[in-house]
Amino acid sequence: MRIDFDVVRQILITLEAMPANQQPQLFSLSGVDENIALEHLEIMSKRGLVVASLGTVATGPRRIYTAYVTGLTWEGHEFLENARNEEVWSKTKEIVKEKGGSVSFEIFTGLMTAVAMKLFGVE
Repeated sequence: MRIDFDVVRQILITLEAMPANQQPQLFSLSGVDENIALEHLEIMSKRGLVVASLGTVATGPRRIYTAYVTGLTWEGHEFLENARNEEVWSKTKEIVKEKGGSVSFEIFTGLMTAVAMKLFGVE
């Protein structure tokens, strides 16, 4: 599975909309295949973007069978602050596409920060 930054963004936006200080909620994402969403959620949890408890098994048709999410980490909020801006998001994706279409999280985040800084006139 390839990381889809649009799915990452959609997950973060969905989680940010959750009420503050609530019990962990069973996670689902409208419009995205459940297995894709769960895989992304696992990667995002390991990367430190979200706080999630994943139910996994070694056997069976699905390795990850459930996810309970508490919310975003500081890093998740930081990523989302730039990603939420549609102009920043679109321009970042356009740059990645022009340059070959695949970059690491670190490079994507750096590009997004650079695009946001330019947009807001910060040198």
